[in-house]
Amino acid sequence: MHTQRYTINRLEDPTSLGQLIQVFAQVFDMSSAVEVEQSHLEELCKNEYFFALGVFYNTQIVGGLTGYLLPSYFHKKFSLYGYDLAVLPAFQRQGIGKLLIDYAKTYCKKKGFDEFFVQARQEASTLYFYQSTLPDKTEEVMLYSYTCTS
Repeated sequence: MHTQRYTINRLEDPTSLGQLIQVFAQVFDMSSAVEVEQSHLEELCKNEYFFALGVFYNTQIVGGLTGYLLPSYFHKKFSLYGYDLAVLPAFQRQGIGKLLIDYAKTYCKKKGFDEFFVQARQEASTLYFYQSTLPDKTEEVMLYSYTCTS
């Protein structure tokens, strides 16, 4: 997908995915450097249920979206669960996030998916962004997390 200055592509190579993870680390203000093993990135890129989009400005990844394809047990359709979406601060408020949402929605429609959904933190700017993308519905849910490592 081409827009005025940006290109959006599926990320299917470990190098680009690693660059997107660094964007997430910067935008989400992760205090320590995020180092992901190359072999893990390669496995993710080969995983048919992993979904990653990158927004390129020339050759630089300035934003992206990751998610997971979830098969339904009710029918043969999938849903796309949007896990992370971020855009570098210097490129925010230029419509890139909305382009990512629109790209994912179009992808899901073309593939015959049941739905595309995301979870979002209850922060004003985040909620404002997702409301501006005109979702078909919103739900207020609680997320319960269980640590599974020692």
